[in-house]
Amino acid sequence: MKFCCYMNESSEQLTIEQANSLSVVVIVNQIGPRQTQSTIRVGSSFLLNKTLHSSKRILVTNRHVLEEALKYAGVLQVAAYDGTLISVTGYYHASDLDLCTLILPYHEMLKDGLSIDEGLKNTGTMVHTWGFPRPYMFFAPLLTVGYVSGFHNQQYYLNMGINPGNSGGPLISSGQVIGVIVNKLVDRTDDISKKIQSLKVVGGMLTMSDGEKHVDIASTIAEAFEFTTSTSQLVIGGAITSDLLKKFIDIVLIELDK
Repeated sequence: MKFCCYMNESSEQLTIEQANSLSVVVIVNQIGPRQTQSTIRVGSSFLLNKTLHSSKRILVTNRHVLEEALKYAGVLQVAAYDGTLISVTGYYHASDLDLCTLILPYHEMLKDGLSIDEGLKNTGTMVHTWGFPRPYMFFAPLLTVGYVSGFHNQQYYLNMGINPGNSGGPLISSGQVIGVIVNKLVDRTDDISKKIQSLKVVGGMLTMSDGEKHVDIASTIAEAFEFTTSTSQLVIGGAITSDLLKKFIDIVLIELDK
C-alpha cells in the first residue's frame, strides 16, 4: 500500500513503512455527560531512525506545537496514520530552538523512522513534507511539495504551501530529512497585529456580565481575522536545518541514557 503523488517525470511516494514514522499531535478530551471523546489537532510529528528504542519512541515536533497543546485541558497524545491514539509520557524541548521531542511507549504503529541528511541543500532543491495541515481532519498525512527558496540564520526558506498543522513535520529531500517545518511567513503588519491583540483584550473584558457568559464578539472577530491571515497562500515557509536537529537529538539521547 502506498500514498502517491506524481510530479513531472518523478514521483514522491509514501510507503506504509514511512507512514509508520508520521503522526499528528492531538489533545484528547472527554466532554459532556456521556464523556464523548473530542480531539484538538495542534501539529505534525515524526520518528527518526536514530531514536528507535526497544521500549520507547521519540518523536520530533516543534516547541510551539507543544506549547499550543499545553494550553488545552486534556491528554497529550499522537495519532498514527490509521487513527490509533498513543499517549505521550514525557517531552524535551530546546530553549533556543523551536524543537521538541515527545516520548512515547513502544507501539507497533510507530515502528519505522526516517533518516537524516545533515548536508545543506542549495537554492532550487526540490523538497516536500508530509503532514496534517488544518482544516484537514483525516489521519493519512498529506503531501506538500516545493523548493528551497533561500537560507538565512540556519533556517531554510521554502516556496511551498505551508499551513497551520504542518508545523513539526519533516522537510524531506531524496528520501531523507533535511529539516523540520517550523513556520509560515504571514503578511501581517505590526499595525494589524496590534489591532488583533486589542480586540482580544477588549473581548476578554466583555465576556462576563452579571455572572453570565455572553457572546464575545471582539474575540470572535480577532480569531477570524487571525485565521484568515494565517491561511493566506503566500506559499513561503521556514524550516530548521537538519544539522541543528541532529545536535538537539544527540543531547536528548544523552539525557535519556542517564
